[in-house]
Amino acid sequence: MEGETTEERVKRLKMYGSQSNAFPYRPRTDDDYVVWGVEEKQESDDNEVETEDYMYYFEKKDEQTDTEEEDEEEEFRRELAETFDRAEKEEIRHEYLILEINSLKMVYNVSFDRVIRFILTSFLLVSNDDDDEKQFLASVRSKILRYQPVLKKYIKDKTSQLSAIDGLGDFVISTQEKSHLIPKLLYCLYDANLLLEEIMLSWFNDDKSNDSLVTLARPFLDWLQEEEEDEEDDE
Repeated sequence: MEGETTEERVKRLKMYGSQSNAFPYRPRTDDDYVVWGVEEKQESDDNEVETEDYMYYFEKKDEQTDTEEEDEEEEFRRELAETFDRAEKEEIRHEYLILEINSLKMVYNVSFDRVIRFILTSFLLVSNDDDDEKQFLASVRSKILRYQPVLKKYIKDKTSQLSAIDGLGDFVISTQEKSHLIPKLLYCLYDANLLLEEIMLSWFNDDKSNDSLVTLARPFLDWLQEEEEDEEDDE
């Protein structure tokens, strides 16, 4: 303030602080950060019980979610099989069938990987009613060729072709007695230009996640490898 001596200024700052002349100055303490009028909650073991309750709730919720997803996938699989059955009986055009499949995919929120796998297992399981192996293979080949334009809408790149191979793996798991026919089933997809040679050989050489399926597929893949080597020799 104007006119005050140094001694007076020091005394004023001690009394009022540098920011205000209204209140006496005092150093801050921990109490300054307490919200007055609100009682501080005491920590207790109840918090641990509440935490355990929340953890149990979320674990049960995750279990319910997994079950619901499995139920939805099973329902999608059933609807998909019925759709193809109806398409067979009513001779539904391919473009309309694709629209129906896409609608089901959206309703059940199923990935394209699942769509591809379920389409193939639907073909295989329906054809599985034929006990005779030749009739079974003829039925599968007929369905693949008939719905080739539909399958090509979904089986395009490497990822989708590997999904198709996984679909055969699903069939093996559910129907062990037909597992030895995997080489011929792979050939059906290869012959319909749904699986490319280089992708199958890459899967054969690199994939270790499904050794049993690789072992079952070995006769066809060995034949494919020999064909490739013969082509290279001819060049």
